[in-house]
Amino acid sequence: MYDKIEEMARIFSIFHDGLVESWSLDGNDLKLAIDILYLAERIDPGYRTFYVTIFDITHLEFERWMNDQSPAPRLYDIHEIFRAQLEILEGRVVGQGIEVICNQSAPEFDYCGGSLFFSARGIQIFDQGMTAVALADLDRIQQTYWTEWKTKHQKD
Repeated sequence: MYDKIEEMARIFSIFHDGLVESWSLDGNDLKLAIDILYLAERIDPGYRTFYVTIFDITHLEFERWMNDQSPAPRLYDIHEIFRAQLEILEGRVVGQGIEVICNQSAPEFDYCGGSLFFSARGIQIFDQGMTAVALADLDRIQQTYWTEWKTKHQKD
């Protein structure tokens, strides 16, 4: 389990472009299934998902970016927060908590993304086979991917 706030934020930055496919609550622990094929398939070609458990989550809220740029009340109900499929862009430390910046592209919602805020005791990462994944390994995988991507696209 990663319990340093900087590590927890880093996990979400590594999952850049990942989609929150599903979620569940187990007591105070939030479990997310994050669809991110370009990283998951590097562990196993048949994988497309990582599972993340956020232990003892508190202060969960979502600040929406409204399509018409009007102010919007924050969402606090977890069902409302995850009703839209959120695409992870970046994680960062904000005060004593974490901010996960997200896009949202479904036209039936009146917002295009926002910031997910929470505090937690720690985070654990699992691959699709439910094997724990070390943050250092995940970081190496994403660095290799982005290095290869940059090399490929510089030639185009």
